[in-house]
Amino acid sequence: MHNPLTYLISLLESFDTFTDHKLSEMLLRWAKDERKGKKKAEIQERGLRIYTDEDCEALIEEALNLQLIVVTDITEHGRKLQLTHEGRLTLDIHLTDNFSAAYKKYEEEFNSIFVLARQLPLPKISIMKFFHSRQDIHTITEHFTKCTTSKKVVVAYHEHLLEETTGVEINSLSDEHYVFHLAPRLFVPIDLIGKKVTLDILGLKEPVKLAVSSPYPNKRYYIAGMKKGRMNTASGFYSNRSPS
Repeated sequence: MHNPLTYLISLLESFDTFTDHKLSEMLLRWAKDERKGKKKAEIQERGLRIYTDEDCEALIEEALNLQLIVVTDITEHGRKLQLTHEGRLTLDIHLTDNFSAAYKKYEEEFNSIFVLARQLPLPKISIMKFFHSRQDIHTITEHFTKCTTSKKVVVAYHEHLLEETTGVEINSLSDEHYVFHLAPRLFVPIDLIGKKVTLDILGLKEPVKLAVSSPYPNKRYYIAGMKKGRMNTASGFYSNRSPS
């Protein structure tokens, strides 16, 4: 549960920068929603008596005085505000119940599920927010790690291209290998439409012969693909590398 000050800094964490005018709009809307169904005593206790721009400005000034936020620029739309290191730490402490043992256990279990699923970890702030809102850990991790039908189609498509153009079967690679999919694209000026475009690669061994084409209706777009025999692709190329 946010209080007005932690909600303010959480907005700046999510959106990086905000003007004070935009921040006031968001605060007024949030406070109005939070007051619904609550008695006057609870509204007073939670500091939800935010009804005007002046109330919001007072809260912003409090955050500035506490060095939770800082003014980075002054524009015609108002002051640009940004979260400080102190503000981020304050938010982290709030979201994790002061880095409690319960949060540490939640984070460890969350990350271990991602490791087992061979998925990249989520940002720590995302895990903190899930913990703070008491999200069920298995429901959340299943959402991010479950291989949906659309994901399976994309994976199957790339595995097919990799095998057809390079002869490499994905299942034959060890866990220590990485397959990088690179798809360079170029958008050219109108007077260069139809001109020949070549691609030079530095630092990577070309897996097969590369081809550059303009397969889209907008012929100003060129994209790299692979060429094998009479077959051309327009979906980039693959580099199979081991950590060593």
